[in-house]
Amino acid sequence: MRRSSALCFWDLRGPLRVGSLRLWLSPAAPEGLKELLLLTADELTSLPEARLVMTKPITTVLELRLGGRRFYLKRYNDRGLKYGLRFSLGFGKGMRAAAGSATLAQAGFAVPKVLAVGRRLRPREDFVVAEAVGGALLKGILRGKAPFPPGVDADRLVSELGREIGRMHAAGIIHGDLNIGNVVVCGDARFAFLDAEKARRRRLTLARAARELADLNNPNRPLAGPHAAERFLEAYLLERPRVDGEALARATARASELRHGGSE
Repeated sequence: MRRSSALCFWDLRGPLRVGSLRLWLSPAAPEGLKELLLLTADELTSLPEARLVMTKPITTVLELRLGGRRFYLKRYNDRGLKYGLRFSLGFGKGMRAAAGSATLAQAGFAVPKVLAVGRRLRPREDFVVAEAVGGALLKGILRGKAPFPPGVDADRLVSELGREIGRMHAAGIIHGDLNIGNVVVCGDARFAFLDAEKARRRRLTLARAARELADLNNPNRPLAGPHAAERFLEAYLLERPRVDGEALARATARASELRHGGSE
């Protein structure tokens, strides 16, 4: 999706120019969010409204609380040559995240609502802000750190996820970073998808589908028991009946082994 289309879809208005900051903001953003986003990431981290959730060499995630609502700010720390070139041309990862989320949302898939996108030239910062979605990460549920939704067991959760990903692929969309840490379980086996900066419409070849599914079929950390991959694939193929299931299973196993190594 083009940048202009993503801005229109999320009703992001701007850019507001303050110094080297360029900020696109939704009218649905809560009072006080704009003032917080005028601060640098280091300044923001020190405030009581902000909590550091995760920091990695590439990204930093902050939880913001305003007016009884929760929001997440994802800052992209990548400073490689390719990132710098895209950034200088105005195609930062924050804008790509807004575009990817809009692609999924337009097709009927649940994603966090994007409320702001920003770029700062000095110091170089690139971020997206989205409203929190209710639920628990699939990773936490399958690892026993969060409860299953009432009346839902592991078998049903894995099958419903397979159907949802099958529906996504049948619509010609890839997520691009599909793993159990980027899927939120909302209520009765419904899902919302996070970290959509790589989501886009693509011609979905067998190899591309297999690479997309590789992280969900890590032989070292199966989804939920030894037969979870089979249940997932059976449900996936209900949405893509023309796909050769055996060929996809073999291609996914190869892609997963290349990415994760053989089972321990």
